[in-house]
Amino acid sequence: MNRFRTTRLPSSLSQDNSSNTATGGASASVMLARSLAAVASSEAMPGWRTYRAEVERSRCRCDSTEQVPSAMLEELRKLGARAEPSCGAGARGLSWSNGAPIVPARLTAALASFVDDYGGPFPWEFSPEEAVGALLNEVRERAPASLTIPRQLALAVGATGDLFSAVVLLHATLRWLARGRDARAYPTMAPMSIAERVRAGASVAPFRPEESPDGDPLGDAYHYWAMAAAGMFRSRIASEASRALFGALFWSAPWLMSAVRRGIFRRTLFYGNHATVDRLGLSHGIALSSEVTPRPG
Repeated sequence: MNRFRTTRLPSSLSQDNSSNTATGGASASVMLARSLAAVASSEAMPGWRTYRAEVERSRCRCDSTEQVPSAMLEELRKLGARAEPSCGAGARGLSWSNGAPIVPARLTAALASFVDDYGGPFPWEFSPEEAVGALLNEVRERAPASLTIPRQLALAVGATGDLFSAVVLLHATLRWLARGRDARAYPTMAPMSIAERVRAGASVAPFRPEESPDGDPLGDAYHYWAMAAAGMFRSRIASEASRALFGALFWSAPWLMSAVRRGIFRRTLFYGNHATVDRLGLSHGIALSSEVTPRPG
């Protein structure tokens, strides 16, 4: 059952962003351009060395509880089969947005960049503060390294009711814990130090070394869910050419991070580019969309 169907945006944010939601086109494109410029050129997370030290300090001294990718996908498919239809042709939008349509440029901006890294309106509908706060508390209460990817999804589906909304909610929540650079989206949420964020997310299970040689459980998790959201949404795009372009953009994202952000702007990728986890999330999202949603006609 969706616990957040009546979530409302704070009035101040609604005034700042309503024109973008209403017009969709040009204003969403400007927002997307700002977000892509930010992800390419912004400074590394303040305190990233402290973050790395906290991750090492809190690292679970045990074997990874995460499954091999094929077993993980099988569990995700079972969850998807029990969830409400989402993100397919004619489906409603996010479970907390009163059926508002999902604008591809706004989704891309939300998945690509932290909202604190650029000015102006941002895609608020992908960072529902009430739902993020509630899921964060659920994550905080779980045992260390117990929340595998399927268990994370089970928690979120229980809150939202539908699969795509659950994936978006996981991305927003875990990105906030991992990087803390979306404060504009959460104006009433209490600030958290780096140590508090890492402790709150200690229940997130690390990926196996085969998928994550650098070992950043929270960073890997939000990257995975961002790509899963992109993979699921890809099936909603009616034009074959646009669908291929959307998929190619996200598939190439790890390479672009290395080539543009590190190569051109000389920014630090303090836990690498998460390439294997990114592409795993994208492929799982595409697989899940084919399981639970129809291809648009």
